[in-house]
Amino acid sequence: MRVPARRLPVSEARRAQITSATITVLARRGYAGTSFEAICRQAGLSSKRLISYHFADKEELMATVARVVREEEAAFVRRAVGCLDERDFGGRLAAYIRARLDFAAARPEHVRALWQIVCNTREAASDGFPAGLFAEGQRERAFCTFDAGVMSIALRASIEALALSDDPEGSADELVRLFERATRP
Repeated sequence: MRVPARRLPVSEARRAQITSATITVLARRGYAGTSFEAICRQAGLSSKRLISYHFADKEELMATVARVVREEEAAFVRRAVGCLDERDFGGRLAAYIRARLDFAAARPEHVRALWQIVCNTREAASDGFPAGLFAEGQRERAFCTFDAGVMSIALRASIEALALSDDPEGSADELVRLFERATRP
């Protein structure tokens, strides 16, 4: 017996269409070039009012795009890290790094769009996973002594810089080796 696909209500489908078009426009034109008019052209919408109907303003639209991209990336990372033994801190760190850079290679427009939002709005770059992993790994003596917050910032900055490069996947092994050396007890 075939189960029919769940259909999104028209309003949710339209919001998803606008969000997807916004990701593309942000990635291609940057934050300053992302106008409702440009989004309409990308989405094939007849009027900017369709965007205004679904989003109060550009700030709400950008917050939605940021949330959508982060949720997709988090799901991607969870699939890679979640299958590992929670006591394998080095393995989880390596899987986290590779998954973030694999996501960047698979979804470069998403990464560029999120970067445009973070650099041009009050939307903060956020990812608590590394700090928690570092602190837990130190408690279990799987990692050496260092400031987990500083190491987390360094890791996120490294990943973000490489995610925007021409070959994020190709950089993963080097970044894994770098952080293995930096955290080795």
